[in-house]
Amino acid sequence: VALALICWAVIAAPGLGAGNVLVIGAAIGGLSLLAAFIYWESRVPAPLLRLSLFKIRTFSVAVGVSGLVTAAGAGALFVLTQYLQFILDYTPMQTGIRVLPIAVAMLVGAVSAPRFIDLVQLKVTVLIGLLCVGIGYGWLATTSDSSAFGHLLPGVVLFGLGAGLLVPAATQAVMDALPPDATGAGSATNTALMQVGSALGVAVIGSLLAARYRGVMMSSSIWDQLGDLQSVALESVAGAARVAEQLTAELGAQLNQLAGHAFVAGMQISLLVCTIAVFAALIAVFVLYPRDRRF
Repeated sequence: VALALICWAVIAAPGLGAGNVLVIGAAIGGLSLLAAFIYWESRVPAPLLRLSLFKIRTFSVAVGVSGLVTAAGAGALFVLTQYLQFILDYTPMQTGIRVLPIAVAMLVGAVSAPRFIDLVQLKVTVLIGLLCVGIGYGWLATTSDSSAFGHLLPGVVLFGLGAGLLVPAATQAVMDALPPDATGAGSATNTALMQVGSALGVAVIGSLLAARYRGVMMSSSIWDQLGDLQSVALESVAGAARVAEQLTAELGAQLNQLAGHAFVAGMQISLLVCTIAVFAALIAVFVLYPRDRRF
């Protein structure tokens, strides 16, 4: 319930406003419930979440990196698939085919990960994976209104390759940090936090995209000409396309162009945040883990 309230508050903020009573109430309620859950888990004899594991620095950073990278990855994919369909006009099937290079690159990275770990040890493997993912996101953040799929390809391949290296390496890092009697609880905690990261990543990145999209749309010179159709145009690029069909040919074309530009502006901000998050994780791993440790 806590996570649901927090995610809803993040998603609803661009539309209702960050100062909306419902948004503030949901955020406070979610954070309060989360604090109550943590307090309860710290006192019961058999907790669902063993908070004592987070006293192990290697474990804390490992699961933190996993959650952060998962959040960035889920948010980036959320934005990328919409760009392929709404801006480049691909069908869902065509979009799926163009996302396949990510899966192929992930497979290559995952198969190569054990070899990398043997050659350069765990920490360096994680750093290489984070660097690939960060550069991939940075490349995707340079996407413009006129970019074709070919521009995206290097970014998605780097993203997939880095993620493929990271998943097995980060999982091993988590397990290596745990005492023998805590491997089950630690593995479950890592998996749960990755799922939480995925949900929050889509919520935060989607909210940033929506906020930027709305800002660009409402600052346009043609905004006042939309009249009662403004709320529909603010929903999404698809909503703007529906509105454009009800306008004159000239105004409709201007609205479609504006909506595409607004979406790309939001996409750039969102992917830049993903890039910053991944490089923050890279710095954390580099600083907090000595070279002679196996992560």
